[in-house]
This record gives sequence, structure tokens and C-alpha cells, in this order.
Amino acid sequence: MIYKNKKGISNVITMLIIIALVLVAIGAVWYVVQNVLEEGQLETEQATSDIFNTCAGAGGTVTTEDGNCTGGEIRIIGGEYCCIV
Repeated sequence: MIYKNKKGISNVITMLIIIALVLVAIGAVWYVVQNVLEEGQLETEQATSDIFNTCAGAGGTVTTEDGNCTGGEIRIIGGEYCCIV
């Protein structure tokens, strides 16, 4: 079969498609980076408050590293092992 009309996609359309794909890729990367930064910020704020707080001030009880902390988690707060329920 012989094609007489051999027209392809114009350069303008090709550039618009490329620009759209680049913008979508940038948006996806920005979304991931933003979530990672927010998680890091929350962890930093929690760690900072743990340094300058006391176990009693955080509503916990002082324990040892491998102490009994039923139903809670052991965190280091103010240099002490603290059981937060």
C-alpha cells in the first residue's frame, strides 16, 4: 500500500507533549519530596521536645531500657527511659 500523504506530528505538538510530561514528572517528584520533608520535620520536633521535657511532664513513668511498659512505648525523654502509654 502506498501512502501519498505522509504527515507526522508537528514540532509544536511534540514540544507541548514533552513539556506536559516534564511538568507531571516534576509534580510527582515534588509530592514525594514534600512528604519526606514533613515527616522529618515532625520527627525533629518530637525529638527536640523529648530533649527538653521530663518524663513526668510527658505524662509517663520512669523505667529502664528493658523495663516493663505494658501497652505503651519506651522513649528517651530528658535523658531518662520513659514509658508512655
